[in-house]
Amino acid sequence: MQQISLQPQIEIAGSGLATLDFGREGMFGGRGIGSRSQINFSDSSLSFGVAQRMYRGAIGSFTLGGVAIDEANSGHGKQVFMHQAFADFQELRFEGYIGRTNTPTAQIVEFPTIREDDLVDYTSVLNPFSNGANPEEHRYSNVAGIVFNGDLHHFLNVHAQHQIDSAGVGQSDSGLNSVGISFQYEGNPALSTIDRFPSYGFGLESRAINKSFGGTSNVFYGGGVLNLQPGLVDKLDLRLLGQVSFGNDTNTLTTLNDTYRADQESIALSLRKLYSPFGKPASQIAMTAGMKRYSKVPNANSYGVALSYGKNLGQGFDFVSQLGYERRSSGMTMAFGGHSDALVLQFGLSFNFGSTFNQSIGPRRSPTNLLHQYIPN
Repeated sequence: MQQISLQPQIEIAGSGLATLDFGREGMFGGRGIGSRSQINFSDSSLSFGVAQRMYRGAIGSFTLGGVAIDEANSGHGKQVFMHQAFADFQELRFEGYIGRTNTPTAQIVEFPTIREDDLVDYTSVLNPFSNGANPEEHRYSNVAGIVFNGDLHHFLNVHAQHQIDSAGVGQSDSGLNSVGISFQYEGNPALSTIDRFPSYGFGLESRAINKSFGGTSNVFYGGGVLNLQPGLVDKLDLRLLGQVSFGNDTNTLTTLNDTYRADQESIALSLRKLYSPFGKPASQIAMTAGMKRYSKVPNANSYGVALSYGKNLGQGFDFVSQLGYERRSSGMTMAFGGHSDALVLQFGLSFNFGSTFNQSIGPRRSPTNLLHQYIPN
């Protein structure tokens, strides 16, 4: 049985980001080729989604999209990573989705760096199966998830994943290797600038790593957003994410993958000042910082900081800049090619857009809602 939806709702959403980077050779944010002087258009993405009203009021949708990765800057090798390819079924209190999309562990807190993989070692729950060449592997995975919600504010997500195993430390190339559960609270979006706690959440993930690479790695994580100065014009917020991983026996760090799966504790926080003079965000300045330590590796710790500024030049079009620095102790330098620190200064432009045709319904997991934004709407 195969019926074709003839007039679905169609949505196209994209994010174009290009920066001029000035940096010392190193690995800012754990990226394979980052922190060098270059023209950088990684993290630019385009997604396409269709949605249709189902029987009894439910919504069915499908989304497909790709994102430019760091390697695309060189003009050879792998250029685009498929970050969205999933089908979603949702009704008022239940949602089920399956395919490639944002990993559930990446949706608790969004930090205001230029790119979401800046300072990824602290601002994301890392993929312990990644070899580090593509930082998008920390943000996207193959997921089968079920979400139960209470009053569209409290969300319980139970999921199984195949986190991309580019390092070859799991059981197979495509088998399920991670299961988890998470809880998230989201307030009314219209009140996000004046609510004291607009969002928070926590979760537990268990990842099946082969015994020869230290065995199972579990991680508990939690965080949220606190409005220190709620307001419609001037707003100051604090974002916090903490995580503790345990269970893996890796005790030396010689590769990037070792730094992702070894037991560790980390914390990331940011202070963001947002200025919205006429009801629309006009500019923001933010400082994001993170630190971590490894519990079974001697003298292994690191910290990083990014100072970011964004200025809205027109609807969806922004000027962005950022100064980032990261420092690692001697126990980590071998994994990062001998580099103990990384420094990068970036200037550039970003353009975010979303357009909907035949608009009649509002799927929550739409291409526009999945996109990160530098100045939130």
